[in-house]
Amino acid sequence: ANGDPSSVSGDAAAASSSSARHTRIVLDGANIAWSMGTSVRSRFKCRQFPLSAGIVRALEHEPWKARGFDVVAFLPKEYAVGGLQTVCDGGGRATLNAEKVRYLGKGTWVNTKLMDLVDAGAVRLVARGEGTEGRKSDDLTIIEYAKENDAWICSNDQFRDHRRNRQLGFSGARDLKAFARTRRFEHAFQVAPGLDDGLLLAMRESAGWTPLIGVKNATCRDGSAVPEPRTSQNRKKAIRTAADDDAMASVMNGLMDTGGREGNTGDTHDDVDEECQIDLESLGGDGFGARTRNDNANALGGVFPYYAAPQECVPVFFEPMPTAAMIAARKSFLNRQGWQMATAGSTTQ
Repeated sequence: ANGDPSSVSGDAAAASSSSARHTRIVLDGANIAWSMGTSVRSRFKCRQFPLSAGIVRALEHEPWKARGFDVVAFLPKEYAVGGLQTVCDGGGRATLNAEKVRYLGKGTWVNTKLMDLVDAGAVRLVARGEGTEGRKSDDLTIIEYAKENDAWICSNDQFRDHRRNRQLGFSGARDLKAFARTRRFEHAFQVAPGLDDGLLLAMRESAGWTPLIGVKNATCRDGSAVPEPRTSQNRKKAIRTAADDDAMASVMNGLMDTGGREGNTGDTHDDVDEECQIDLESLGGDGFGARTRNDNANALGGVFPYYAAPQECVPVFFEPMPTAAMIAARKSFLNRQGWQMATAGSTTQ
């Protein structure tokens, strides 16, 4: 049907029909961001975390634009602004994509690409509360928005955890299940085939792109370098860094307490804006959150960071997909009409 966004064809007739009926699509931003990260990881064996490019590809899906669909993505707030481990394109100190992720200060990082989309109204952030129900806030918001606006939902999540949630306004689990079956469609990300190492290198050289990965390449929002971690001003601890420029080594050296002894007043970062300083005492650990595998200096494992590559260097395509329920419903409809779908090797009577 022309109003089905899981159909990728976008001819003039479909565009005309869509213009007559205002149709909306709501994207499960977290699900889509993780989906692209998984697809790139599967193809290149690189690190995996949510990628903002997945949301961008979905929002810019050309057939939807041609057919006049109004598309908006809902995303947990911490995927755009928060700790380094939760922000899209972050992961950790050794893996963050410095082209998209910047440091705001006090342990907070921001994905500038996503915030541009928030400012444009294409992405809406949802604050997650505490506990299990709080972590589901974005899912509930997506379902509520789709119900109130008669919108399609693009997500690979079947929302089974919410079928008994009375706050959504459904009379029971069956009603929510029926709504999800008729309003939800899925998606996939396809990495362009035939991308061998030689071709990938040639594409990077042609685009003139070099990855900026890790905290040593990151900047604060004013463009200045991210300062080394330092201890609390209140306890007057000084930082002594090693000559090694490795990000992880610098962080570990920052944990060394030089004691605040009389005569030891050497703070090497007094000229850095206070807002961009890192307070180890209030944040715990090394000021960047709990240490994870993505913080280790060898986190990339010698694998090129393909997850950070732009579309012209590593083409990855977003594809809406019908659910199994949609396929079954279409087949049933065609059977009732006495139609037979032509398949390879089939013959007509």
